Amino acid sequence: MNLFFVDTNIIFCAIVAWITDLVLGDWRYPPLPIKLIGAVAKASEKWTLAFFDRLSRKRPEKSTFYESATGFIHILYSHMVVFVSSAVLMDLALRLHVVFYYILTAYFIYSALSVRHFAGNATSVANLLRKGKINEARNKAMVMSGEAEFYGGGSASGAGSGVNSGASGGVSGGVTGGAGGGAGRGVPGSAGGGVTGGAGGGVTGGVNSGEGRNARSVRGSACDGDDSASPATVISEEAVIKATISTIARCSIEKVISPMLFILIGALLGIPIPLVLVARTSLILSPAHHFFYIGKYNDFYKICGRLNSILSFIPKRLSCLIIPFSALICGKGFIDSIRIIRRDYQNDLGVGGVWGEAAFAGALRIQLGGDSIYRGGEIKTPAIGDNLKIPEISDVTAAVKIMTTASIIMFAIVLVILFLFS
Repeated sequence: MNLFFVDTNIIFCAIVAWITDLVLGDWRYPPLPIKLIGAVAKASEKWTLAFFDRLSRKRPEKSTFYESATGFIHILYSHMVVFVSSAVLMDLALRLHVVFYYILTAYFIYSALSVRHFAGNATSVANLLRKGKINEARNKAMVMSGEAEFYGGGSASGAGSGVNSGASGGVSGGVTGGAGGGAGRGVPGSAGGGVTGGAGGGVTGGVNSGEGRNARSVRGSACDGDDSASPATVISEEAVIKATISTIARCSIEKVISPMLFILIGALLGIPIPLVLVARTSLILSPAHHFFYIGKYNDFYKICGRLNSILSFIPKRLSCLIIPFSALICGKGFIDSIRIIRRDYQNDLGVGGVWGEAAFAGALRIQLGGDSIYRGGEIKTPAIGDNLKIPEISDVTAAVKIMTTASIIMFAIVLVILFLFS
């Protein structure tokens, strides 16, 4: 393929992949290519951390430098393996028959998109809330946020049981990885309040059970994991709604705008599949919890996050145009969305989720973000948006419509540019 000359068959593959994702979604999440990338990332993380431990034992005074250096090795190795292996695979497919090449192209592009999958999960959360099944809705929101942040709901560092809230792209409204403890304002966890770290997960919210205001709170056994450490859990409907909207906001950048942009750049450079998979690798290596990692290897994970900051630079700024315009089409606040982005974008801690959260918070006239508890430690994150109204179940449906509309707009832009260079 020539540079800046796009094969029209690649355009057709992209159309087929996008329509397949929008209509059918993922029959199993994550798709096989993403699982394989996750396996590569996990193996790379394991041996690079072991290498760091050996170095730090020999020269403890240089442990900080070694930690950052091994984090960089982890990034470089993982991306090289994904890029080279995907390039070799596509070359082999082309040598076998051109049909195999285009089938693989369509499949890999399809595997990079997850619009229908997350839209369907968010709709399921809304339906469960309408039926009053808050515990089930909370569990669904937690699975959804885990899939958004990690490959298949579990991270390479073993932190897949919960996701913190926050402006960096964690789940606002608070799906946290404590042992079932609630962490809203004044909500008790185990003995003495707060959240006990453990295997479970509790939904935290900005409205506690004493404040009322549409906060249908439930106490009970909504703890995932260790039943022996299951303190009372307080779950508010508002918290689940915020968590779901925040995940949709983050996915609008990571699963819609970003992969489509790299499909475009890759097609123009003649390497659409390797570039798209490399972009997905960066997301797998740098989920939001790396910015809030509590304990060992903090510098190691932050190096991974900084790479994603670079790769998401353009997608974040594209979202500032596409999401507000999508909100306008869906009858939501275009001006408010732009205003909140301009005001709150500086709260971005690197992952880029705050840009999407700000756009959705402004469009829906709600507030996301806020303080949370993550893995037994308190996370201070700024609020995103204005608290103009209580989040409602209908806001989840509106967020799904905005994300789907954003997908259509972004794909239309990609198609126009590809056809101009075909």
